[in-house]
Amino acid sequence: MVSANFLGFAGDDDIQRACEATINKYGVGSCGPRGFYGTIDVHLDLEKRIASFMQTEESIIYAYDLATVPSILPAFANAKDLIVCDEAACYAIQNGATLSRAQVRFFKHNDMADLERLLQEQADKDKRSKLRLNRRFIVVEGISHNLGDIAPLDQIFNLKEKFKYRLVLDESLSFGVLGATGRGAAEKFGLRPGQVEIVAASMGNSLASIGGFCAGDRDIVDHQRLSGLGYCYSASLPPYLATAAICALESMQKQPDLVQRVTKNAQTMRKLLRTIDGLQVHGAPSDDASPVIHVQLEQGPDAIWKGKALLQRLVADAFKHEGVLFSVHRLSDLDKAYVKTPASICIAVTAQHTQQDLEKAADALRNASKRCLHLYC
Repeated sequence: MVSANFLGFAGDDDIQRACEATINKYGVGSCGPRGFYGTIDVHLDLEKRIASFMQTEESIIYAYDLATVPSILPAFANAKDLIVCDEAACYAIQNGATLSRAQVRFFKHNDMADLERLLQEQADKDKRSKLRLNRRFIVVEGISHNLGDIAPLDQIFNLKEKFKYRLVLDESLSFGVLGATGRGAAEKFGLRPGQVEIVAASMGNSLASIGGFCAGDRDIVDHQRLSGLGYCYSASLPPYLATAAICALESMQKQPDLVQRVTKNAQTMRKLLRTIDGLQVHGAPSDDASPVIHVQLEQGPDAIWKGKALLQRLVADAFKHEGVLFSVHRLSDLDKAYVKTPASICIAVTAQHTQQDLEKAADALRNASKRCLHLYC
């Protein structure tokens, strides 16, 4: 229950054969950055297909998903600009905001009242100081990496329009699992292509590959080809992994039922987990479509590290006695979200899980909690 292979494409035989053919044709490596010998026809094909799927003018691919957002934000923001982030944002967003050197302000996780308060305070401050116009961005994740719930993008969109901000959306965990066709959280909330100015996502979860992409209008993408550090200075994605992403995207479009299957399994798993005494599932019913589930202690130690240690004991017990693998969500002490996110077990649900798989996993966690939590209580 720890793999983010949401659609089950990793290890697919047809994709592996296509990758082998690409290796036989081009070799393993790409020989350099995209601007220096590193562009192969499969890279251009993948970018074209992603842009078509996302219904944007263009897209750009990066060789490393954790370098995607940290390349995008510094390409568009500098020391004169403002970035507003969710306080529970993943490390990639935190890192990108820091590298941009922009002023960064944080709002409470998925708290739209707090976001509006912060934006209004900034607007009032601007009126008093008569600052020059600068670029302003709201940066959020479709599905939170650290908490597993879904950002209320309809409300965020209304606020960014009201206060004249640009929206940067990280769809790494929501691409392929949310929306009618799997385009992500923006599609789920009915936002049209282009209403979110910059959309980024990892290709390591639903596309059986590595790296990341950014989709948007032509100016946004072309600017990154000269200013996106991860694009300009890193070796490009190995050609066979571009082929893997192409094949996975084709399969996702041919099997739209996979998206609905992930949603159904996520809803089922959350329902089962809510019946376990001593544990609680983070998120509201509106988050039930998220296949990333964070299970927390109902009453845990005050110190986060003690809560993680207790959950680690529970996870080890579930694997030893039940044969089901879970993992405790871990963050570096340097991660700004460390103190904002309670200790939790992170569970990933995929389209490949059966009803029996989900029931076995929930029973394993229930039995382990009975054996371990009474020692704490």
